[in-house]
Amino acid sequence: MESALYEEWNRIETRHWWFVGRGSLFVRMLGRYLGEAPRRVLDVGCGTGSNVLRLGRFGRVVGLDPSGEALSYCRSRLAGRGALTGGVMSSLPFGSGSFDLVTAFDVLEHDADPEACVREAHRVLAPGGWFFASVPAYRFMWGDHDRVAHHYRRYRRDEVEKLIANAGFEVVRLTYLNSVLFPVAFVFRQIKNLIGVVVAHEPRSDFGSTAPALLNGALRRVFEAEGPLLDHLDLPFGLSIACLARRS
Repeated sequence: MESALYEEWNRIETRHWWFVGRGSLFVRMLGRYLGEAPRRVLDVGCGTGSNVLRLGRFGRVVGLDPSGEALSYCRSRLAGRGALTGGVMSSLPFGSGSFDLVTAFDVLEHDADPEACVREAHRVLAPGGWFFASVPAYRFMWGDHDRVAHHYRRYRRDEVEKLIANAGFEVVRLTYLNSVLFPVAFVFRQIKNLIGVVVAHEPRSDFGSTAPALLNGALRRVFEAEGPLLDHLDLPFGLSIACLARRS
């Protein structure tokens, strides 16, 4: 990703509605299946570290990221509360069966070979281990944010299911997320793309323009309100797709 994006993430990820709401939903979903038993956890694409802290409730966490800059931010945030290492998901520097939980929060879209990434997650998991991945949804939502973040693709639900299942996983949950705010986000993205066609500009992430101070708290509460729904059902559309799978 762009260096400026890591700096932005480090500055806002503990308060921006998308980071906070997403993290809250992910931990809630994992908690329903994993409970509180200590586990060996790998957070792939740990970025600037907030999810490593959240995942600490499930066990000892190792954070992995290909960016030295991201790992530097992560070390400052963690202050020793987790191990960190450099590397890429398509070639994980760990032995087979090393972990009980592997997470890849918005990681697969950054790699040209997502199939290799998912196979590696399967390899480093112990039998019965869990894999949790999230990806951005819908090709028609492609925009500047994807360009700045160096995404290769956005996904449909069936594409995620095929990707995970083909690596040997049993898909346990597969759902869209951020459904309530999807219509607003769709209009915002289309307007932004239209302006980009008319006016020459440097691509920028969506984070700065989607969290006005007066709305940030309200947007977070709307996002997190999906938690009780996700306790009982899978959502039919949304900005993201989340998949929880298990190694047989």
